[in-house]
Amino acid sequence: MNHKYLSANGALKYPSVVAHSFGTYLMAQAMLKYPQVRFNKVILAASILPSNFPWEELILREQCQQIRHEYGGRDRWVGMTRFLARDVGNGGVSGYGGSLGNRFVEIYRPLFNHGDYFHPSYMETQWLPFLSDVANYEIVQGGQIKSIEEFLSIAKYTTGIDHLVYGELPGYYDHEASMEQAVSWFDSEPDIYTFLFDRAIDRCIGYINTLPVSKATYESILANGVEDDQIIDIESFESDEVYLYAISIAIDPRIKKPGANPLEAELLLHALFGKLEDLAARKRTRVKAVAAIGWTKNGNRLCSNILGMTKVSEDPAGHPIYQLEIDERLQSGRYRTLRHFYDRYKELGLTKNTLLPQYDKEESGRQENRGSKQ
Repeated sequence: MNHKYLSANGALKYPSVVAHSFGTYLMAQAMLKYPQVRFNKVILAASILPSNFPWEELILREQCQQIRHEYGGRDRWVGMTRFLARDVGNGGVSGYGGSLGNRFVEIYRPLFNHGDYFHPSYMETQWLPFLSDVANYEIVQGGQIKSIEEFLSIAKYTTGIDHLVYGELPGYYDHEASMEQAVSWFDSEPDIYTFLFDRAIDRCIGYINTLPVSKATYESILANGVEDDQIIDIESFESDEVYLYAISIAIDPRIKKPGANPLEAELLLHALFGKLEDLAARKRTRVKAVAAIGWTKNGNRLCSNILGMTKVSEDPAGHPIYQLEIDERLQSGRYRTLRHFYDRYKELGLTKNTLLPQYDKEESGRQENRGSKQ
């Protein structure tokens, strides 16, 4: 490959890397051992890592933006390595399975042998587009923001994104949370926010807002939904019984690629669960359950198909209300990030759980409310 084709990546904060065979082992073990080892994009070819290697841990720690794994159907050497060394396996034979979404892409080449990846035309047509199609993205957690003034400078972008994404929904502007309310939330608990920045244009392009609320408020949300401007007081994350209301996730539609679960959404989701893992380790924060309301087609797909949330009721307008309980059922879920999240809770001794009540639309006596935006 001619290095001139990669010159567009020169301004990126972290380099990208291509690892083959034993190089996949060296790279991945270094990343596991040293969290400060970070890459923009990673290409794995003929990987000798085991099929249960914890890629989700590296992704949750934001050590890479995206991984591309290629493995061949005629690669007999990868299958033999597990008999020759420890901590290796057949991921390069069977793939890594599960779902990490667009941040972990697997490509099976049935006719490829161990070294068939390094033909110049193959690298230029297959790898260069992947390496070159990058954005200089950066996650900023609410707890990293140092002042109300800095928060307001970000909020002007998130408000504009909200108007683009949700502005056409009936009644949106009647119950939109005010800037004063958003500042109050932030002042009370900054970690409710996870922001995605594109440093190439130096502005926020997406965010997730997850509010810790009281158990009574949470159950009211499951039963009735809630208006944004009705949520006045929020709880702290410093608790062993946190109920989260995922009030909104939004990505600037002017930059988002087509699809219901684009890379930008996955960056935000992985950063959110990474933050919750960190809060669990540092503050013994234990999230018991998460509620969300599906206002859009993509939001419903995210809640139901990607995160595996359970529909428990509907709001008065017929929008599904979802719940995700943080219990042992996550271990059998499709989304590997959630499986890893629950495994981390087990390591920290935070897996005790009491099932929450389910709600029936006919019995809930709901009053007319709008609900959250997904």
